[in-house]
Amino acid sequence: MEAPTLVSLTMEAIKNQLVAADDILPYVYEFPWELFDYLLTFLPPLALEKVQQNMRISHIQLCVSLGRPFDSQYDWVRDRKRHGNFNEMWETLFKKQWPERVSHNEPVCGLEKQVEATDEVVNYWQQMYWETHLQNCLSAAAEAALLPLFSGCISEIIIPNSIIKHIDYNGLSNHSACEYSKLYSHCQRYGIYARTLTLHNVLCVPEICVDGLCILLNQNRGTLTSIEFIHCHLTSSSVVAICGSLKNKAFPTHGIQHFAVKASRFMNPNNIPAEFISFLSSGSSLDSLSFCESHFGKKLAKVVFRSLFDASSGLSILDLSDNKITGWLSFFSSESFKRSLSSKSLPLLRVLNLRGNQLNADDAGDLGLALDHMPNLETLDISDNPIEDQGIRSLIPYLYKASARNSPFCELKLENCALSTLGVTELLQVLFLFPKGLKSLSIADNNLGSHIAQPLAKYLRGTRIKVLNLEDNCLGPGGFEILWRDITPETNELVSINMSKNRGGTVAAKFLAKLISLSPDLVTIDARYNFMTVESLMLICSALEVAKGKLGCIDLRGNVNRELSTEEISMFSNFQHDGKPIMIVPAAPAPNS
Repeated sequence: MEAPTLVSLTMEAIKNQLVAADDILPYVYEFPWELFDYLLTFLPPLALEKVQQNMRISHIQLCVSLGRPFDSQYDWVRDRKRHGNFNEMWETLFKKQWPERVSHNEPVCGLEKQVEATDEVVNYWQQMYWETHLQNCLSAAAEAALLPLFSGCISEIIIPNSIIKHIDYNGLSNHSACEYSKLYSHCQRYGIYARTLTLHNVLCVPEICVDGLCILLNQNRGTLTSIEFIHCHLTSSSVVAICGSLKNKAFPTHGIQHFAVKASRFMNPNNIPAEFISFLSSGSSLDSLSFCESHFGKKLAKVVFRSLFDASSGLSILDLSDNKITGWLSFFSSESFKRSLSSKSLPLLRVLNLRGNQLNADDAGDLGLALDHMPNLETLDISDNPIEDQGIRSLIPYLYKASARNSPFCELKLENCALSTLGVTELLQVLFLFPKGLKSLSIADNNLGSHIAQPLAKYLRGTRIKVLNLEDNCLGPGGFEILWRDITPETNELVSINMSKNRGGTVAAKFLAKLISLSPDLVTIDARYNFMTVESLMLICSALEVAKGKLGCIDLRGNVNRELSTEEISMFSNFQHDGKPIMIVPAAPAPNS
């Protein structure tokens, strides 16, 4: 082990002193540039924050105490930051602490994003570090408050050592006595960095929602871009308070880009406050809106959609999934509405998720009329709705129009919609007309039977589909036999296929082996529960031996009816991609059911 240098020992001592107190800060700023930069590499987040925030004021104080003049016009802070490489230090700390989040937080094109916090310039990685830290504090407090023995104020909850140690690197032996040990202190100190917040119900009770939460939201209304409520019970009065906290008094609009309420109770549908409608209509920056499993009801859904129809926003994602909203789009079929002006915001909508809303065939007809106002729609999910074939036929006119105008529409999910082979065949015929073809199609859980295989094979031959989900369609050996016979080299752009739970047996393995040989872009295959024998899996192995594609995963669980031998397991594990086995084989025999 290499002995530490005198300089490194000095830096370590200075670091410990900076964590504990502020008295040496003015002298640190007098370091030569090289020594100052070297010190930054030793500092934990708490000390680095302290050095960066107190830079200018400490310099002025030192000049006064020494009787030295200073130039108030000289941008000393900017010069120190440029030479001090603060952004680089914050980036290093973030990547060390949360390496799994790095790919999601890289600045676009590697450029640093500059954001304003009070009167200081905060660099991108500094903002990301404290935002993530604050979210961890809020999540830890929510977890503690849910314990049966908890009593007292949520704001007084002590932040766990496992979180505190990362910001001071154990610089303080007893953090419970220090000023930043409690939740409210972290909200006060680091709330200015929050651009996104995820809040659970325990943090939205009256104690917080009326006071602490609204203060936090109001404090950040100029910078907050994303807010998400999970497992919350938000009353109408709470929504009024939250909307009021997010409102910028200097401008008629707010800056929220992503607003979500998930698995929650959201207001009384019979008491919809005007403040909420105003929040929707004044969201010029609103990009995504989600009310997933929020007990919405038909009336509230109508209000939301009608408000968005008239609003001037850039909304691109709308998620109303898992709500009971049968009949919510009936106003689209009214004559007065047909004569109304076009929507202002819906033309920008790219993703619409209506999964699990108990929509029927009539709702699908109304939806078809609504879709005419969404020329840029790319993804539509209406799974888990009993729309049946009649509902599909109501959507076909929209699909015809979309194909004729070269629409960007490319992803359709119709899982568990009570469809028949006839309805899906009619659907495939119109999807075939799209010039660029769909990228993704899911018709899973529709009990279509083997008769769908022939129109499906025809569709595959003439399109560029990349993701296909056929799970639990009762294809059986007969269906896979048709697919195996009719599949051709033109079926070569598939990236992912789910053919699980179709009870195809040996024929499913035969189809799969041929598919692998003809699809060089194939990456993932889900073939679970097809009752393949161990012997039939050898067909897949033979295809893998000659395949030169990108295949990374074949899930074969729930197939074989006996335990695999050591030799068989070894053989299957020999097929690898990027050092990982491709075949996921069953650990135990599949059940007979």
